[in-house]
Amino acid sequence: MKLELLPTEIMDQILSFVVQLFLPKPHESMSCLNRGNPKRVLATTTPARQQLAALRLAGRVFYRSASALLFQACIVDSHCSYSLERLDRLSHSPYAACVRYLRFESNYLAYYGQASRAALNDNIRYIQYTINNCLSRFQGLQEIVFDEPNTGLSSVDIEQYLDTVAGTLRDVELPNLSSLHLRPMYTHYLRRILDAIFYSSQDRANNNLSRLRHLILHAPHFVDDNELAQELPEPTAAAATPPHAVRVLHLLELAPNLETLTIIARLLHIGTAVLPSSLRLRTLSLSWIEISSDALLRLLEAVKDTLRSISFTEVHLRSGTWATVLTRMCFLPSLLQLYLKSNGYLWNGTTSFLVGLSEESELETRSPYDRPALGVLYRHISSNRVAAGLRPLMATPTEHYPSIHKELLTRVRRYT
Repeated sequence: MKLELLPTEIMDQILSFVVQLFLPKPHESMSCLNRGNPKRVLATTTPARQQLAALRLAGRVFYRSASALLFQACIVDSHCSYSLERLDRLSHSPYAACVRYLRFESNYLAYYGQASRAALNDNIRYIQYTINNCLSRFQGLQEIVFDEPNTGLSSVDIEQYLDTVAGTLRDVELPNLSSLHLRPMYTHYLRRILDAIFYSSQDRANNNLSRLRHLILHAPHFVDDNELAQELPEPTAAAATPPHAVRVLHLLELAPNLETLTIIARLLHIGTAVLPSSLRLRTLSLSWIEISSDALLRLLEAVKDTLRSISFTEVHLRSGTWATVLTRMCFLPSLLQLYLKSNGYLWNGTTSFLVGLSEESELETRSPYDRPALGVLYRHISSNRVAAGLRPLMATPTEHYPSIHKELLTRVRRYT
């Protein structure tokens, strides 16, 4: 039987099998795709797409069935003219309507020791033209990721790239954009992008930010100790919100419909600032954050009525105690999920009550009050889950870490 005569549903099943056979695990940030079917998709740069194109039985009907998956997620090398040209051609084709996820990354392996600085500089100028002209044609685009610029660029060209990213968010209308990932790595890169959005002489020509549902800000690194000193004042210093935090808070004010917020930024000392009252966050994730207990509680207080999930990774308190934070979190009425990893204080030589049982503990502390407060919080979350018709947490503080629980049981049996 000719493939062209097969029903579309059967061809979709064949394609789904091929996708799962060839494609590695999708990137964790493809949230818009993980909510659909099939869960594995083909990027336009994978060898699997080329093999599909070479199939002798692949006809026009098969391509119509395959196109929605083949072009659903596209990964573009932002510093490669050939990759940008392919994106431009795609934007002019009927398949542009299939694109849901778009990521601009820097292919270090392809350019390390091969591309000249002049070639990289030319590509930066080309990306300014390409992005501004073709992105508006991807009307179904839901999620966009901007990675850090190539380290082989000059400082001037890096600034041009960051300005291009900002210009895209400010000037290009993306009517279905719901998820934005800014991954510039360095905090001053993030600051450059936000400055270009907020303080440009041109008014914003779209409502992209107000439509966002999911936002990730990933800038964990800083250049030197001087920058660190400027952004992280001593706790006894005047309580003023540093520049990076001011810009992030301004960004959140322009995105009142956010449901999930992830911030990975060492230099985000919140100070006395609070989240905008218009936010209705359901999920909050903080990583590599240094903050006081009072400031952290102010963040949670601003979204307490809607917050359902919290994730803290390497969040270190500059002042106050985790016992205070965890106890106050018991007043979050809708909290259903909690993930903690390697959190603690700015003390030197911190120790964990779980040392020797796991390389990853929820809380590194020397206080006798912190871990009991964590147990009380787990019981509060279990009560909320039962009220919501969900399975309660296990009656053990190691519920989120089965390996720790297994090790504890092994030790108990050994001595009984």
